Amino acid sequence: MTAQEYFDKAQYHYGRCIKFIEAMSNKMLETKSDFKASIAKTEFDMILQYVLLRTALADGKFYKVEGQFIDKITDNYDIINLFKDVPKGLNWEWIAVNQPINKIEGVINELKPLADKYIDDFIKWFAKLDARDTEFDLLEILTKELGELCICFVFCDGERATNEAEVAGRTVGEILYAPWKIKMDE
Repeated sequence: MTAQEYFDKAQYHYGRCIKFIEAMSNKMLETKSDFKASIAKTEFDMILQYVLLRTALADGKFYKVEGQFIDKITDNYDIINLFKDVPKGLNWEWIAVNQPINKIEGVINELKPLADKYIDDFIKWFAKLDARDTEFDLLEILTKELGELCICFVFCDGERATNEAEVAGRTVGEILYAPWKIKMDE
C-alpha cells in the first residue's frame, strides 16, 4: 500500500474513534449534564498525536511523511498548540524537515507534562463510564481502533520498524490503558 492508502485507512479508524467518543459522550450526558464531546475529542487528539510522535521517533528518524500524517490525522486539536508562543504556521511536517532528531525528542518530552491534565480528564470520565457499562468494554473498543490507526502510521514511511510498533503499543498502554484500568477500579 502507498503512504496515502495507509493514511486513508488511518482516517477511517480515526473517524471510528471519534464516533465512538461521541457515543460515549452522549452516555456521559445522562449523568453529567455539562459534559462536552468537543472537549473529549480534543483530549483524544492529544493522546493520539502524542502516541504517534513517540512512535515516529522510535526508529531514530522523523520523516516528513510522518510529520504530514500527524498534522493531518486529527480534526479537533493540534498538540503543538500546548506550547506558548508557537509561531504561526509551525507544524510537524516543518519540524520533521528542519529540526535535528534530538531537538524533536526534547519537544516530545516537554509535551507529556503539558498534556497530562487533559489526558487524565479524558481517562477519568470514560473509565467511570466503562466501569458502569456492562454491555461493552469501552477501553477494548477504543484501544482496538487506536491500535489499527497506529499500524497504518507505522507503515506510512515505507518502512516497517518493529520498534515503532512496539513503542506504539507500549505508549498506548502507558498513557491510556493502564491509567484507565486504575480509574475503573477506584
